[in-house]
This record gives sequence, C-alpha cells and structure tokens, in this order.
Amino acid sequence: MIPKADVEKRCQEHEDSIAKLREEKEDLEGQIKTYQEGEDNLIQVKSSIRSLRKYADQILVATQRMPMSQKREFLKECCEGNRIPVRTLTLGEVYDNNKKRLTLEELSRPVIIKGKKRDKRRENMSLNLEAVGKVWGPYQFSYTERDLIIYALGIGFTKHELEYVYEGSKEFKAFPTYGVCLPSNAGAEAFLSTKANFAMVVHGEQALEVHNPLPHSATVSTTAVIEGIYDKGSGAAIVIRFETKDKSGNPLCTNWMTAFVRGAGGFGGTAQPKKEIPAIPAKAPDLGFEAQTDVNQAALYRMSGDRNPLHIDPAVAKAVGFKEPILHGLCTYGVVCRRFVKEVFQGDSGKLKSYSARFSSPVIPGESLQTKVWQARPDLYLLEVYNSKGEAVLRNGVVETR
Repeated sequence: MIPKADVEKRCQEHEDSIAKLREEKEDLEGQIKTYQEGEDNLIQVKSSIRSLRKYADQILVATQRMPMSQKREFLKECCEGNRIPVRTLTLGEVYDNNKKRLTLEELSRPVIIKGKKRDKRRENMSLNLEAVGKVWGPYQFSYTERDLIIYALGIGFTKHELEYVYEGSKEFKAFPTYGVCLPSNAGAEAFLSTKANFAMVVHGEQALEVHNPLPHSATVSTTAVIEGIYDKGSGAAIVIRFETKDKSGNPLCTNWMTAFVRGAGGFGGTAQPKKEIPAIPAKAPDLGFEAQTDVNQAALYRMSGDRNPLHIDPAVAKAVGFKEPILHGLCTYGVVCRRFVKEVFQGDSGKLKSYSARFSSPVIPGESLQTKVWQARPDLYLLEVYNSKGEAVLRNGVVETR
C-alpha cells in the first residue's frame, strides 16, 4: 500500500505539471496571436507597397517627357498634396490611416486597415469638380524625324512603306495618329488637379482631329483643359482636351482623352453628353480586314513615350491581374488606323480628318485583330475591332474623311 504522503506528493506533481502545461499553452497561444497579427500587418504592408509602386510607375510615366525644372515642381506638388510622403514612411504610417501622412484612398484599391474596410462612398467624393474648365500650359514638346519613324514602326509600318520609315524618301511624312503622342507631357498637372485615384484609372476613349499635316520635325506647344467630370454611376469619366499648335500658332491637332475612374461615380454630378454618332447599321459590314499585331509590338511602341511597365514587365502585369504584358491602347488605336488607311484610303493618310474609338478590352501583343467597317456617309465610317476570341477591343470607332 502506497503511503498517503507519497500519493499527495504525486498529486501535487501532476497538478504542477498541468499548471505548467497551461502556462505553455497560453504562451503558445500568445505567440500564435502575435504571429497572426504579424501576418496581417505584413499583408497590409505588402498591399500598401504594391499601391505605392503602382503610383510611382504612374508618376514616372507622367514626368518622363517633362523638362527637369518642370519635373521638380510636379513632384514637389505631389509631396505637398500628401500623395507621396516627403520623408521615409514608418510601418505605422503605411497602414495607420490616423496619421494622415499618406492618403491611401488616393493611391490604391481598398485595403484592410486595422481589420476594417474603408467606406468606398467616402472615397468617391474626392474628385475635384472645380478643376473643370481650367487651362493648363502651354507645354513645349519637340520631336524629330527619328521620333516619327519609331512611332511608325511601333504601329506596324515596315520597310515596304518608306514614306513613313525612311527620312530619305521624297514622300516622307508623319502618320497622322502620331498626333496622340504630342500631349504626352501636357496632361499630368491637369489630371492631378482632379484628385482622381490613379490606381483606379483606365484609358476609356481617345479622339483625334487633324487640322494640318504634322511637320517632319518641330517644337510644338500644347494646352490642356478639363472639359468635364461626368458621373457614370459605377465610376466617373474625366474628359481632357489638348490643343496643339506649331511655333507660329497654327493649329496642328486636337486630342480628347477620356479617363474612366472606377468606383468614383455616384457623386450626383452631370451625365456625360451623348455624341451624335450614327448607329451601326443592322447589316453586314461593308468591309472587313485583319490587323495583325507583333509579339514585340509593345516593346517597340513604348519608345514613343508611354513606358508604363504594365506593357513590358510580366511581374507588373501579373500584379494588376493580367497573365502577361498587354499592348498599349493607343498602339492598338494606331495599328487599326494604319490598316484602315491602307484598305479604305488606298494609303492616302492625308484623307484622315478625325478618328475616335473606345477601348473595350486589352490586346496581347501578337494577337490578330479583325476590323469591321460600315460607311455611314460618304465622309464618315463606323468601325469595331475584335480579337480572335470574338471579344471587342475597340468600339464606337468613327473615322471622318476630308
């Protein structure tokens, strides 16, 4: 028979062991909680870093054509507007919205901050409607024959079209859609004034009106004005008009760029005026043709000014939801116009008076595009462009002739 004292001693040892196990359990639970909190914070930090990288890419694109003095002023304005912190961020400031040092609403999609989602409706009210009507510029932009040739190659011209790719050709000229490159350094300040969230912006539409043939080389000036900020319900449409003139003040071209800001609608603003465009006839197209893109098209087109890494860097493309880099919308715009001029104008680009289109779906470099054309009037053509899957990549296409 075991003595009572030994039994009590063993019971005490068991109780001590149980107490120790409980302490170890609590300690492990605390470590797990700390680890989970660290994981949550890491996710928040990574999300914020991705947002900052996207914004930095957009700032890079916006400033790459600016003179250094203008670039400094632009970046200073970004910093003073709390879009980019002047000093290095602490981890707390990255994901703590109470610090107000960095306005995450202006930089990224909604992210988790301290376990709570931000109110999207509050974010939607950030657009600055007072920017409408303000004129920015003029901004100077210089180009040479080399720039015209790089652009022509970027939209698919080859050695068989010497008038666009060889400066020694007696018929050398600028392809008219090079006009979309001229406002490249003129829209940054105007767009920044709208307070739109860059990470939520997509290029919705582009329209170009050609007033006079572009010189072989020139220094031109461009002014930018925000024509309107329109409530589209699910988002907002920002329309910027660019007027480009030569040194003598002669008008060269006018561009209208429509940016769609996802999630920024519902603020009670005016609806976008409807364009007076004839409806596509309920019949088969009058003409159809293929517009083949090249696998290296984006790598070459980016040399004309738009160096957004989305169009060249697979990692960036995947980070924003694409399997691979996509073609610039304005490259698709140019490729289709090149083929249109050849098929409809028999190569005479001087007949192009205006050209507009809405970007519907991204194009992967190397895809073959099918273009359908209807002649609405002797001087007006309507077009739609589809990829090999039957998805529309350009809609509401309108070409006006001289």
